[in-house]
Amino acid sequence: MKKSSYLKYARLILRRLLSEHAVSRSGKQMLLENVVKFIPTEERKEAKSMIKKLIRLGLLKSKPKHYGVHVWLNREKFSEIEKVLQG
Repeated sequence: MKKSSYLKYARLILRRLLSEHAVSRSGKQMLLENVVKFIPTEERKEAKSMIKKLIRLGLLKSKPKHYGVHVWLNREKFSEIEKVLQG
């Protein structure tokens, strides 16, 4: 994946979670499928892999459920999230 598309998907995903107030585990969480719902169908596979990378980087947190995976922003890494959003 190119660096430009990496940043594009990262920003889209982080903005989506921020706009839905999915910030902490005790607060609101979003299903992985709902996070990528606004992305065109042919690009969803790349977006899902980007979510997995963001989880590995620690910017997102996740919890598997029997009906899907919940994701939310890591409140402790909020300064790094803002840097990604600003570019």
